[in-house]
Amino acid sequence: MKRESILIVDDEPSMRMALSESLESCGYEICTSGDGVDALKKFHDDRFKVVITDMRMPKMSGMEVLRGIKKISPRTPVIVITAYGTV
Repeated sequence: MKRESILIVDDEPSMRMALSESLESCGYEICTSGDGVDALKKFHDDRFKVVITDMRMPKMSGMEVLRGIKKISPRTPVIVITAYGTV
């Protein structure tokens, strides 16, 4: 049986690793990306059940990733996270 897949987008390698390890231990298949441009390409090539993206990243913000994912697949849940206290 194929496991549910999650795409994690964050420019911080330590955050990608922490989220990946936590979600893999729960049985999810994980794919990661260090920026929004790469994430949209990966999403276009292989649809994911959920996308988790950082808000503030170089090249493309998490909100731009959200809009791009919703254009491709409006029903895919996108979770936007941030380490900043104010948004």
